[in-house]
Amino acid sequence: MSWPSLTLAAYRALLPLASVALLTAPSLTKTYIHRRYGRGGVQQLSCEMWVVSCNYARGYNGSFDWQIVLQAQKSRYDEAVSVGITNGVVTCDGTAKETDVGGTRIGRIVGKGLLAVEFKNDSLGKLVYEITAACPTPAWPGTPSQPAELGHTGQESYEQPATAIGMNLKGGSTYPAPETDPVNGVTGTVSVSWDLKHK
Repeated sequence: MSWPSLTLAAYRALLPLASVALLTAPSLTKTYIHRRYGRGGVQQLSCEMWVVSCNYARGYNGSFDWQIVLQAQKSRYDEAVSVGITNGVVTCDGTAKETDVGGTRIGRIVGKGLLAVEFKNDSLGKLVYEITAACPTPAWPGTPSQPAELGHTGQESYEQPATAIGMNLKGGSTYPAPETDPVNGVTGTVSVSWDLKHK
């Protein structure tokens, strides 16, 4: 299939968006307890085997947002999504818009999402954190939405420096979209931002 026969949305769906494991079952199978000592005394931090092998997301409230812009010679794709987590419940609210020579179509991105907050050591042994979020696919006219899947329908913070497990997390970044393809004239950017506070 050649590029001209693909819409930007279809082209985007063919490419993986993250190099994380595809773990979609939200069932809780194990909980790990870590203790943090500070001026307020001992605080227990729960790490659960939920979505990823060691997920701290249920201990946070806040948001993870992203904006995607893809452009080709005769088409454009825009996506803006906010992922919220409150008391362990992850919800998505956003919109995708695709414009080409045939017109414009809009798909809502709403419903149950997935969120992973991981703390780990990087290749130099330094503590880092990584946030990964996923939402259902856009509900285009005549096409039902598909459930959220990590590694396919979401975005991530990539590794960020951390000072302690369970710290508040706030930041953002902008980088070229994975779908960028100069040969076929596709350019794009991804902007992500997050603000998560530990409960």
